[in-house]
Amino acid sequence: MKRVWVYILVLCVAISAMVISCKKSSDQGSKVSDAAALSSLLGSLHAAPYTLSVQAGKDAIVYCARSTRLHFYPNSFKDGVGRAVSSGTVAVTVTEVYNTSDLISHYINTGTTYSLFGCSGAVNIEALINGQPVYADRYSIGFTQPEASNKSAQLFYGYVGADSLVSWSQNYFPNSGTSAASTSIDGSGSNFYRYQLDSCTSFNWVCCGRLAINTAPKTNVQIVLPDTTFNALNTRVFIVLPDDKIIVSATIASAGTFTLLSGALVPTGASYEIVVLAAKKGVYYYAQSTGTVTDGLTLHPSLMATAKENIMSALVALR
Repeated sequence: MKRVWVYILVLCVAISAMVISCKKSSDQGSKVSDAAALSSLLGSLHAAPYTLSVQAGKDAIVYCARSTRLHFYPNSFKDGVGRAVSSGTVAVTVTEVYNTSDLISHYINTGTTYSLFGCSGAVNIEALINGQPVYADRYSIGFTQPEASNKSAQLFYGYVGADSLVSWSQNYFPNSGTSAASTSIDGSGSNFYRYQLDSCTSFNWVCCGRLAINTAPKTNVQIVLPDTTFNALNTRVFIVLPDDKIIVSATIASAGTFTLLSGALVPTGASYEIVVLAAKKGVYYYAQSTGTVTDGLTLHPSLMATAKENIMSALVALR
């Protein structure tokens, strides 16, 4: 009889362990599926990449789907060890990012470690010969603008961090073709205004940026969400400064609370739009509000369950 009770005890322990294991697996699966659902939502806003081909070793000017102008020189391509590639068909894939919804959907932060900048367009470029990557030596890129501007712009090169956020490093050297004093018309008959930057030395993420020159005092912003189940895996928080086309991604500071990094503080007095997206257990949540940045601003957005199509429409409408 004693042996029977021992067997029953062992069986109960085993069942309890299985229940706990299943619950842990379910919780982990829920977190993974929430992150995947959020990525799916943002990915739905991605425009199809534009594909083209050019011949290495030859001069070529091409225009992408959204009128980004690329000018490849005879020496524009090199291999992985830095040797010039002078022959072969180069398959080029270009993703163009111009609108606020584009920037949010690609999880792009318009700032370096030290300062914010306004985005006048960005691209992601991949170049292949026979399926193998080739790299940029030097080429020219023109970012199309809605109107003429006498504001200067310069090149920034992007990198994707461990958190999937696209961040930037400044690539400005005086009189080197890495900046433009104003927009210009390229004379092709298209009559598009562009920032033409003639010495771009990288593919991957490339941005045309205007450094923020707002001299107002800078402040952090704290975004407190309704509860602690909104976390870094299932939630994205953005502060948009539409007047300067600046997008700042907030990072999680504590459970349910997001804030800005020290290099991404925003100027007081600026108009803002706060955008919060989340996915939890098969449900999408969205919040959007506007206001003026004040010192030590704390926001409490009301996240509401929202249909995916309505969230997409709201994001596309952002200016």
